[in-house]
Amino acid sequence: MRNHLIFPWRYLFAVILVLAAGGCQYVDQNNARLDHLTRVEAVGSRLLLTGTSSAQLYPSVQADQRAGLSPTKAADIESIAVSEPWVVWSEDDAAELRLGRLQGDRFSEVTLLPPLSHDLDVLCLAPWVDGTYDLFVSNGDGVFYHYWLDLQQRTSRLVRTLAVNPDISTCTLSASALVFNDPYLGVLAVDRNPETVAVLRPAKSYEAALLELITPVSQPVQTLAAADRPWSTVHAVQETQPVADTGDAADDPAILPGANTTWIAGTNKQRGLAIYDLTGQQLYFAERGRLNNVDALALPDGEFLLAASNRTDHSIDFFRAAPDSNAFAFVASLPITLDDPYGLCMARLHNGLRVWVSDSDHRVQEWRISRDYQGHMTRDWQFDGQVEGCVADTAKQQLYLGEEDRGIWRIDLATGSQTLMAAMSGTGLQPDVEGLAIYHNGSESLLVASSQGDDSYLVYRLNPWQQLVKFQITADPARGVDGASETDGLAVSSVATASFPAGLLVVQDGRNRAPAQAQNFKLVDWREVTALLTQTGAD
Repeated sequence: MRNHLIFPWRYLFAVILVLAAGGCQYVDQNNARLDHLTRVEAVGSRLLLTGTSSAQLYPSVQADQRAGLSPTKAADIESIAVSEPWVVWSEDDAAELRLGRLQGDRFSEVTLLPPLSHDLDVLCLAPWVDGTYDLFVSNGDGVFYHYWLDLQQRTSRLVRTLAVNPDISTCTLSASALVFNDPYLGVLAVDRNPETVAVLRPAKSYEAALLELITPVSQPVQTLAAADRPWSTVHAVQETQPVADTGDAADDPAILPGANTTWIAGTNKQRGLAIYDLTGQQLYFAERGRLNNVDALALPDGEFLLAASNRTDHSIDFFRAAPDSNAFAFVASLPITLDDPYGLCMARLHNGLRVWVSDSDHRVQEWRISRDYQGHMTRDWQFDGQVEGCVADTAKQQLYLGEEDRGIWRIDLATGSQTLMAAMSGTGLQPDVEGLAIYHNGSESLLVASSQGDDSYLVYRLNPWQQLVKFQITADPARGVDGASETDGLAVSSVATASFPAGLLVVQDGRNRAPAQAQNFKLVDWREVTALLTQTGAD
């Protein structure tokens, strides 16, 4: 058991941290400060607000009657969590949490939340984003359950579970981490952001100090910090159905904007190509083997040609799709000389249709494709590292390639010259560089890149070259859609639709949360990206 004696200097440090977080501030019915009421404590079946004097928060006849609860609860309170003005608590042998809203020295309301399917031994609560709170619950048997708590709807959504040791005694939330007292390993921390890999680490000194004033049934009244974000954010507003396979499966999307209907093509690199509508429902699936990357090219009469790299057959697969007439079919396969076709993109140049395809041996080939889907290789490049991301700017006759651990290259297709346009940097790309796509808006073209190493995305102006903004994709709790991380491929379109009047960005999500499921693709309204560009003065 942890020694509860606190050296004076540590106690002073912890108090300073609590006060810096904005704690110990109350407004009573007459708007007077009640700084002497500093903690919420559970004593048996009662919740008290304590300090130099005390007030009983719960049971409260008036608040409980309004909530339809019995004012004579006998069960002992097992655990509490406080993030002003909210208090949540659990009672012995109960599957439900109770939620109270502090107003001065009383609860203005008490709500019974929907029941959960596990024990409620230890709780911690803090703001997350857009009025939603992070709620972590330890069941006492080695699992932390991470929920998003919607305080307007009074609902919770399971985000993920974290495996820990049993018998966790206390927890709290800093701006970046869940901090908890492990009975065997001491004070540990793990990133609050569910889009990151959950790696337990020793808590930093300031994080450990936050736990010194906390017990499972006694916590200071403080406004805990909302989750921090290192970069600007946009929201994922829609998502596709998860792919059929677990593990690393979803990879690369393409957007097919018809006159009335828009589809999204997405590879499942374990088995084939899926077609989704803008609500995320899967409409078609072509079982073609390990298709890694896909690209789409608009044809006359509302049709699209799709090309995909096939690692099973060592080929380029071709499909035809017509969203407005609800038609999709595989049409041909072109064998190529690469042992492991990987990245792929396609464009129509002034001298015909081209497909560029890379492999795991760092090669990139250019293939000229005929009307009957035959082809011959016209160029072959060798790079030092793996190349996957690929997109062509047909207006400038330029090809952009992402070398995963080095940066973004531009190849002049007229002269063959190569220029490294963006290298790795602390405020730019972090390896691996993955998906590349171009957003065309009138005379300006913007390159979007996936920076997989820090779960971010960058927007560059092509002419003249300039990094404009770096952002991450976070969740939209109101829609129940989680964010995106560890992204492989992405696609972007400036074609307006009813749902996306400025176009949309589609990205692969390597960690599909809330709940944890197989990988899928996330949709972002391009208007949110435009807003970021405007804020930075880049628009």
